[in-house]
Amino acid sequence: MIDVKEHIYHDDPNVGHPDVRTELKDAAYFFLGNGHIQAAVQAAPGGDGTPLGLLIMDPERLRKKREALTMDERTGLDRTAVRIAEGGRSHRAEAGAFTAAWAEGRSVPTVVVRWRTLVVSVEEYFFCPDVSSPVLARDVVIANRTKRRLGLRFETGVRARRLEKSFSLDPGASKTISLKYVLSPARDEVVPAFSRKTAPDKSAAAFWTGLTRLSFGHKLLDRYFEASRAQLPAMISGTGRLDGAVWQYNREWLRDQAVIALAMAMLGAHDRARTMFHRLIDKFVTDEGDTVDLAPPFPQVGILPWTWAEIVILFVHHILGVRPEELGLRIRPRLLSGLKGARATLPFQNGRLELEIGKAPRGAAPRFRSDTVVLESGPADALLAYPGRDFKVEARVR
Repeated sequence: MIDVKEHIYHDDPNVGHPDVRTELKDAAYFFLGNGHIQAAVQAAPGGDGTPLGLLIMDPERLRKKREALTMDERTGLDRTAVRIAEGGRSHRAEAGAFTAAWAEGRSVPTVVVRWRTLVVSVEEYFFCPDVSSPVLARDVVIANRTKRRLGLRFETGVRARRLEKSFSLDPGASKTISLKYVLSPARDEVVPAFSRKTAPDKSAAAFWTGLTRLSFGHKLLDRYFEASRAQLPAMISGTGRLDGAVWQYNREWLRDQAVIALAMAMLGAHDRARTMFHRLIDKFVTDEGDTVDLAPPFPQVGILPWTWAEIVILFVHHILGVRPEELGLRIRPRLLSGLKGARATLPFQNGRLELEIGKAPRGAAPRFRSDTVVLESGPADALLAYPGRDFKVEARVR
């Protein structure tokens, strides 16, 4: 039985610091996580709230944005910003004067923020260095833009915890200051500390580089997929918990979780998908097959992991047409108008599928080729035997 009161949003975003609002002007959020810690880099260039802030959450506890463990009741996320002090003046990333994006060429999802002052340029990198501990890493690279030696002081923190470090930089020199944020679930707090520079470990690199990769040669579509690929796994806790609408719903939602688990399987994150399915069956389905909770009558619409899942399903199942069946793998591509082709690598059973899709030459018949057994082949699709190893498929479609 649904209690309607549970599904009415009762948090007033006009109360408290502006950072508690999810809809800051022109804001973007970049989500990171490994199942043990969850973070979001807030980029708010429109002048509302902290321009560059860091939210850290416990993925096992579904809460509002104002309840993030780095949110201060009075100052919001301001203390999480990096400040560089020089000559009696303190500088930070200001609204409209920095860029934030997903870093390219990294083995794990990494957010890079770039900003500068008259005397220094700053690059900040945020990432989870492993998949086994509640730790977020932050590397801050500071470069001297002047022709004189600078005496600088680095400042940042979380709530009442402050970190400061003084240092000098010769002309043209740079220095990397590394931080780690450790989540303590038992104490329900985040502890920041200086640390040695840490590279992602092999297990983290293996997990993220092992997920499905695809490209349509279309900048916008490829960007949608990469953002979904980077953020959907970050939203799921180690036990398979997930907020149906981040910071808004604060509850699990059977329908959404099932779709997201399906998308995780399509990404090749089979262990996490399995964990989610087991949790759904054990916790949300009765022995008779009834669902314990239905879709809420007043669903909160916010940052929806459902959207990332739908993108993954659209691209993998519908456009690439990768459709596992009982007897084999069916490939039924449906390229969108204007697309010339696609390339993808998908984890599959005990191997990987290398898929290339292109347009058949004018006047030529569609065809499918593979280094595994082709059970059926027609103008629209092909059914391939499961090889239990790496295999390749080439499709030419109308």
